[in-house]
Amino acid sequence: MNIIVRTLSILLVVDAIFLMVKPQMCKTYFTMLTQGKRIYLMALIYAALGLVFLFGADERCSSEYIIIAFGILALTVGVLIVALPDKAAKFITRLASFTNFTLRLIALVYLLIAAVVVYAS
Repeated sequence: MNIIVRTLSILLVVDAIFLMVKPQMCKTYFTMLTQGKRIYLMALIYAALGLVFLFGADERCSSEYIIIAFGILALTVGVLIVALPDKAAKFITRLASFTNFTLRLIALVYLLIAAVVVYAS
């Protein structure tokens, strides 16, 4: 299970780098998620990621508590999106209206968090 956590963590780093290079794709992604019931797909992805991090953290990880904390955080985000889909859609719409520079800064924070998860796995 540690291999799955490490692979997902590396994919998160690659995703963050991609979003830093092409912030316009981030805007396209955000506007796509707010259409119809697609926001529930995002909730499902967050919940699945949270469950994999929760159950994938074991003693082979260098710091399993960090992995567990990010698993709980991702699972909570997934539940909140299902509980409050209108507010989540408004938040995502607001994110799509940010400038490219701001989206790159958000992607940088995302990259740092993903790097911490890679280090902890």
